[in-house]
Amino acid sequence: MFYLILLLLLGIGVVSWIIGQSYGYVGIAVLGAAFILIAGSAIALTGVQVQSGMVKTTNYTTVNNSVVANSSSTHYTYATRSVGAAFGVGVLGSLGIGGLLMLLGALMMGQTLAEVSN
Repeated sequence: MFYLILLLLLGIGVVSWIIGQSYGYVGIAVLGAAFILIAGSAIALTGVQVQSGMVKTTNYTTVNNSVVANSSSTHYTYATRSVGAAFGVGVLGSLGIGGLLMLLGALMMGQTLAEVSN
């Protein structure tokens, strides 16, 4: 669920930056770049993970010489893996993806603000 919010934040950031650059709205363009910067830092800091499976653990009880599953002691554990491993990035993982997004956001913000100062 968290990665869907990040994708939405990135999409809103890119669209608002393009609209701001196209029509000369500096505030909207800087806000879009800030959204991308925030999404990249969230990925770098939290290490976004996606669900890759589930493990069900059930305790069994012997009742009248037959083994019965004890439903009150069933536990579910969700297995996850990092977004970097899902894309095959390897060692860099979330820090690499988040760092690149932060650099992209900073570059977009710098480009917008450089045009204003001219």
